[in-house]
Parts: sequence; C-alpha cells; structure tokens
Amino acid sequence: MCRCCKSFALLPALLAILSISTFILTYTVSLVEDDVSPWFPSISQTGDKVPESNIFSQLFNICSFVFVLTLFVRFLQLRHDSDWNEEARPLLLRLNITSLVFGLLAGLGASLVANFQVDAVTIVHLTGAVMVFLCSVFYCWIQTLITYKMMNCGLNSAGLFVIRSALSGASTVFFILTLVGRGYAQSKWQSGHPNSDLRPTWKPGETGYKSHIMSDAAEWLMAITILVFITTFFGEFRSIKMKLMVSRRSESPVPLSVSEDSMRSPLLL
Repeated sequence: MCRCCKSFALLPALLAILSISTFILTYTVSLVEDDVSPWFPSISQTGDKVPESNIFSQLFNICSFVFVLTLFVRFLQLRHDSDWNEEARPLLLRLNITSLVFGLLAGLGASLVANFQVDAVTIVHLTGAVMVFLCSVFYCWIQTLITYKMMNCGLNSAGLFVIRSALSGASTVFFILTLVGRGYAQSKWQSGHPNSDLRPTWKPGETGYKSHIMSDAAEWLMAITILVFITTFFGEFRSIKMKLMVSRRSESPVPLSVSEDSMRSPLLL
C-alpha cells in the first residue's frame, strides 16, 4: 500500500488549516498595508491589492488543489461504502457523482477567485465566488443526505447526521444573508450617490456600511462553516485504506531479465 494513502485522513484538517491560515495572513497583510478596514472586510478585499493579492493567489490555489483531492477521496470512499447499503446503492451512486460534480465546480470557482482579483476582473471573480459558495452549499446538503442513507446501514451515526444537517443549514442561511446584505448595501449606496461611476469604499459612516458589514460577516461565517463540514470527513477517511495498482497493458516488449510470470502479475505499491 502506498504510504501516503495512510494519511488521507489528514486531508480535511489540512484543508481547514491551509484555508484559515490563508485568510488570516492576507487579512493581516492588507491591514498592515492599510488596504482594508479592520471591521470585517470581505474575503475578496483582503486579497485584492499587491502584495496580499500575490499571497492570496498562491496559497488559495494550493487550497483549491487540496479541496479537490479531498473531494475525490470522499468520492472513492463512498463508492466503496455504498455496497453496504444494497437497497439504496443506485441512489447513493447517483448522489455521489452529483456531489462530486458540485464539488469540482466549487473547486474551479475557488481557482477563479484566487487568480482574478475583484477590482481587476470583477465579473470573473464574482462568478467564481458564487460558484464556490453556492456549489459548496449544494455539496453539503447532498453529503448530508448521503449520511442519512448510510446511517440506515450503520456506517454513520445519528449524531454525525445531525451535525452535518446543522452545518448545511447554517451555510445556507449565511449564503442568503451574504447575498441579501450585499445587494441591500449596494442599493443603499447607489441611492445616496446617484449618477456616480465611483465604487463604494465601505468606510464607517458611509451609506449602506452596516448592511455591508453584515454581509461580510456572513461570508466569513459561511466559509468557516463549510470548512468545518469538510473536517467531519476525518473519521470516515481514517477507517479506509487505498491501494495504487500498476499493470502493463501489453506483454511486449519483454525485458530479457524479467520472467514471464512477473510480466503477468500486477505491481502493487
């Protein structure tokens, strides 16, 4: 067995640590550079200007890779564990594929957020942000449904189902608050600045500032809630092992120093 496969249980924790470290580091640098207000700037604002944008891009791309790798391991684990629930197996396999699709879309969105800053390429950045959060919320709910189905065959506990349900519900509420708060703040600012081509700086006392702060706080809480949800995979990842098998498609050419029997047998790492 490949040695690194024994450490797959650390992937969810690694993702959470990397992501939170990225947020804290870029927030700190943006504060030192006086690029953001200390009171709940949006995640995008903390990685918008140089040098914090360079740090954010590099680290968040790594987070995106670890995120996709975690989802793929989860996909393989569920594809194997679905055999324990014969009655619901076809549904579980469909849900597993659907959740992987949403997860990959969220990973792609995270890459867009990392590489296209909000002020430089606004449309692409906002599209990526919506992909990250909306697809992640759908992913959490589908995984919660899978947890309920696996609970019936004894592979998941009722407590785990309750925790994932609560986290999915919280992420949904925070997503709605983010959208509503941001939209309301923008409309309030525009009503106070008619016919203006300027963008809001969101300084204290500015029109719509309180709604903007509520939206940003909800965004941070949503990101943390989704990361906590992913860390709940730790126990299930710890109970599995994966093998990497390498075999040859053709027996020719056959090296003279290798026996015929060894060519027919697979290589197990």
